[in-house]
Amino acid sequence: MRNEAVRPAIRWLMRLGQVILLGLVIFFWGRALWSNWTELQRYHWAVRPAPLVASLVVLLAHLMLLALIWWRSLRFFGQPASLRAAAGVWLMAQIVRYLPGGVWDTVGRIYLGGQAGLSRTRTGLSVAVEMATQSVAAALVFLISLLFWPEATYQSALTGLPVQFDQWTWVILVLIVLAFIVLYPPLLGRLLNTGMRLLGRPAVQLPLRYRDVLGLAACHFGARWLVGAGFHLFASAFYPLPVELLPVTAGIFAVAWLIGFLVVFVPLGLGVREGIITALLVAFVPLPVATVTALGFRVWISLRDLIGAGVGVILRRVSTIESAVSPAAK
Repeated sequence: MRNEAVRPAIRWLMRLGQVILLGLVIFFWGRALWSNWTELQRYHWAVRPAPLVASLVVLLAHLMLLALIWWRSLRFFGQPASLRAAAGVWLMAQIVRYLPGGVWDTVGRIYLGGQAGLSRTRTGLSVAVEMATQSVAAALVFLISLLFWPEATYQSALTGLPVQFDQWTWVILVLIVLAFIVLYPPLLGRLLNTGMRLLGRPAVQLPLRYRDVLGLAACHFGARWLVGAGFHLFASAFYPLPVELLPVTAGIFAVAWLIGFLVVFVPLGLGVREGIITALLVAFVPLPVATVTALGFRVWISLRDLIGAGVGVILRRVSTIESAVSPAAK
């Protein structure tokens, strides 16, 4: 009974914290835009099409890689499915992420997966593990990227204080080790079940070995760098960013994605992600470029997801036709 009484209070506090975070991000971002509006209007724009096209190609490759990772992870949960069927479900479900609530991607995948013959319970568990490994991978990309920040820029953009960069290296390494500890299946299972209890759902058992979880996290780690490369190319279309800054820009997008993902009541972290990208990217590019990059990349990702959803529809139809004519289906 005590747990039943505590859950609403915990949910209320979590929602309050998310609202406060969103309010702070929008306030400081809006204040920066307001104070620099004249500079934004007078900036001379020169858009390069080649990096834009390359960015879209890389982002599409990232989307397909995520679908491939999920298809592979289904086998860990005793859900073997054809690549076409799994990729079709994953790609089609991505488009509903844009609905408010932060759960429609999961609901869509469970529903479409059920139509494809997948267990709804195990599909939901695979999505939960995907979210956990993606979050840890994004955190790792950001932490590693900090090692590549120019010292002066790091101090002015992130702390504003004269901190010795070598002191932060040990902190970063400790946090990286903690990320690997979080992925240990018994601990990861406890964390997932804590979330299930807060949502009023029954506990689940995680049927994964440590090497399975590490393998999935490694795949998502690579996917994070891939989408970071797409972000870097997109920003390079508006400002000549050197390739040496790729680890930094990848880390900026990773932490912006992670914080936006954690603010679950805002679809896709709308506003939160853009504010964080602008605040960090402005250390390397003019404010107008940082702002347009943050806003424009949201549209660019949406275009990518729309194309991916179209591919998902085609794959699902092909998979359905193949199942209908196969001897096993008969």
